[in-house]
Amino acid sequence: MKITFIGTSHGVPAADRYCSCTMIESGNSVYFIDGGAPMIDELLRHGRHPDEVRAVFNTHVHGDHTAGLYHFADLVDWYYKKSSVDMYIADQPYIDALKNLIKAGNPHTSLSPDRLRFHLNDPAVAYEDENIKVEFILTKHILEPYHSYSILVSEGDKKVLFSGDFSQHLERADVPSLISEEELDSFYKTLEKINKNLLNIAEENKI
Repeated sequence: MKITFIGTSHGVPAADRYCSCTMIESGNSVYFIDGGAPMIDELLRHGRHPDEVRAVFNTHVHGDHTAGLYHFADLVDWYYKKSSVDMYIADQPYIDALKNLIKAGNPHTSLSPDRLRFHLNDPAVAYEDENIKVEFILTKHILEPYHSYSILVSEGDKKVLFSGDFSQHLERADVPSLISEEELDSFYKTLEKINKNLLNIAEENKI
């Protein structure tokens, strides 16, 4: 598994980095977690082709995690006719809005469900192919009726957890329990800050 951080900023982009977007290469395929960066531009700059993208996984629908999804999906729809992609999105209203946006730019689009497949994230249903397995873990960065997730990616016995965003100051104690229950090969978030906030939560609640 090769992991490339296309964007690592949060909330708003910085002068030297895009918002959240990660590219994963496994086997001969490419996968994305979030699209807060111009993901299709960066895909090409890294020498890969849209036809190689198998799936895109979204932690939540805030703009800093989705800004590049429209351009990618739109190009797959009308230009890259050999591309076939599964797009896992946190909430149905965003899927509906994305489809309408593609149609607004191209009224004659077919939005082929055979090539551009939209799915709702579901903690009970994992994505799996011959390269990787992906699991969705609910967090409380966004509260119902909308949703936010951490995403666990497994390749063989290798496991990497992508946190997405948690509740502010971890006030809802939504760090996935598996970071302490399972052996992870990597966890992408600021662990020092998490540990400090967890200690504060424990102290305030006398845990």
